[in-house]
Amino acid sequence: MRISTRFSVVFAATIVALGTIGAGAAVAAPGTGSTSGFTADLVGSNGSEGLSCALNVTNNGPATARNVTVFTNPGLFGPRPVSLGDIAPGQSKKKLQIDCGIFGRQLYQYAVSTTPDLNPGNNGAVVYTPG
Repeated sequence: MRISTRFSVVFAATIVALGTIGAGAAVAAPGTGSTSGFTADLVGSNGSEGLSCALNVTNNGPATARNVTVFTNPGLFGPRPVSLGDIAPGQSKKKLQIDCGIFGRQLYQYAVSTTPDLNPGNNGAVVYTPG
């Protein structure tokens, strides 16, 4: 039986993100989207082009996704977080990676936010597959 490493990557990225960016969420003012009971649906998709690879992160709403952070695994030094800031409903942002070919293996990126996401399973994508 083969065990997928995707779960451990996603789980580790979520724990790291919540530990590094989630501290302020508990004290956020009502109505900001992070503690008011609203959710944001982040969706990650492959945005690769040319010699680079990228994750397109789209917020399908309804609330603003606060403190969006993208993790890359395997990173050169582990999962490297990159902040995309806030993403409004309907807005997309791209996390570009130019060194994806040096890994020699599949590269996966995953987005997390301090705003709750009821469907975190669609937040990531394989952005590089060795040819």
